[in-house]
Amino acid sequence: MGEVSNYDSVPYPSFTFAKTSPERLATLAAVNGMKSADSRHCSYLELGCGDGTNLLAHAYVYPNARFLGLDLSQAHIDAANTSAAELGVNNAVFRQIDLMDLAPGELDQFDYIVAHGLFSWVPEPVRRRILKLYSEYLEPDGVGYISYNTYPGCHIREIANEIMRFHTRRIEAPMEKVSNGASILKFIGDVAMRDSVYQQMLRLELEGMIDRRPENIFHDDLSAWNQPFYFYEFTEMLDESGMQYLSEAEMAEPTSENFSREALNVLTSISSDPIEREQYLDFIRCRRFRSTLFCRKNVKLDVDYLKDHLHEFYLSAQLKCDDDQFDLARRTAEKFVTTDGATVESDHPLTRAAIRYLSNRWSWSVGFNELIKKCGEMPGLTPELRSDSDVLQTSEFMIQMFRAGLVKLRRHSSFGVEEPGRRPRVSRFARWQIERGSRSVTTLNGLSLEPDNEIVKLIITLADGTRDQDEIVRSVIENLEVPEGDVSAFRAAVMETVKANLHTLAMNGLLEA
Repeated sequence: MGEVSNYDSVPYPSFTFAKTSPERLATLAAVNGMKSADSRHCSYLELGCGDGTNLLAHAYVYPNARFLGLDLSQAHIDAANTSAAELGVNNAVFRQIDLMDLAPGELDQFDYIVAHGLFSWVPEPVRRRILKLYSEYLEPDGVGYISYNTYPGCHIREIANEIMRFHTRRIEAPMEKVSNGASILKFIGDVAMRDSVYQQMLRLELEGMIDRRPENIFHDDLSAWNQPFYFYEFTEMLDESGMQYLSEAEMAEPTSENFSREALNVLTSISSDPIEREQYLDFIRCRRFRSTLFCRKNVKLDVDYLKDHLHEFYLSAQLKCDDDQFDLARRTAEKFVTTDGATVESDHPLTRAAIRYLSNRWSWSVGFNELIKKCGEMPGLTPELRSDSDVLQTSEFMIQMFRAGLVKLRRHSSFGVEEPGRRPRVSRFARWQIERGSRSVTTLNGLSLEPDNEIVKLIITLADGTRDQDEIVRSVIENLEVPEGDVSAFRAAVMETVKANLHTLAMNGLLEA
């Protein structure tokens, strides 16, 4: 792999990716009728694991599973081993190796193999080797994951990247390359034809870099290798490797909310082949990145499995109710707002009750049968409004919501505790992230959250299981400037803040038993 050893001098930033979790991979396999390994007791391999942060996030949650991370950079592996020791994680092993040197049979087989942020950023021989590794080391009922840049969206990104690479071709210092690359992109965007599509495109690319770390830009945008693929090209490579397409790690099928009924009909009429349909969707969305799951060709899939088996899964959803006092018994349309501002509408009483229940419990999941039972306890939802036909209608709606990415499914219930105990304890992994200066923390259920302010970060650090809530309040006050006047009122306000935030942390899956 040669030149990519610059990861030793410029380590890649630490990230966690919920979509690579064993639970997510197992769930999406099950959704398609596939029986994969139990995520709680699986074997998991990450190719190009970086500094190990993503792998450690999973290993921390699944102590009875086995994890192996491989990376070319010794600096990454050293950092991963240091982090594992700090966290007390002993079910993850990290190894420095060039994937080209990995001999056949050198490793055991794995239930899940993940390569995130690797495939598009290595030379062609290494890409072929990566696919070969899946053929060699994936269990017969295993699930593979590869993320990669895609066309047509990356045609736009390539223009910006080529400008930056040309301008910085004689600059050696990595951070100087990044700053000069961003500067030339801004200059050209400013002086390009006013209000032209080209100017808008360059400015959007520059805006997309604002919240990214310079190390990220250096390796992703200024890399000597950054090869996107059309989706159909990638699936052809899978086919040649003895694999078949399973799904995307993030569900986002077209719905009537973002596609007209006429557009959906035309899309269906163009091709019934699921691969071609996905490719046309990429053309429509100008998609630039995919996280694709796949399995061996001989695995029998059932894309309609959910229709009769939703009761085998746990559901969660984050939707805002349009009216907190809405009468469930009335057959009137009710709107629910998604996190990105889109609306979902239903006039079906049981379905509305189910969405309300899930939204009020976010981010906790509940089994489908338990969800129906809880809805039956809501005022106004009489037995005749929750008949077998009503349950079926709610099930079908939830499946549609899942495929649109608005409802999340799990094979197993959520981790953590829903209420702060006497001595609340935030997960060691989240506290470790705060200690390292991370802007975000990873929950026990894979969500990535950014604490609102320094007080929340302080509460996360203090809630280590050794202090009761009063002691946490006192410690918070010691770190604040107490205003003159009514000290008791100030203390009461801090206590309320601590209790409210501990409850929020619990609901977001950050508190351990």
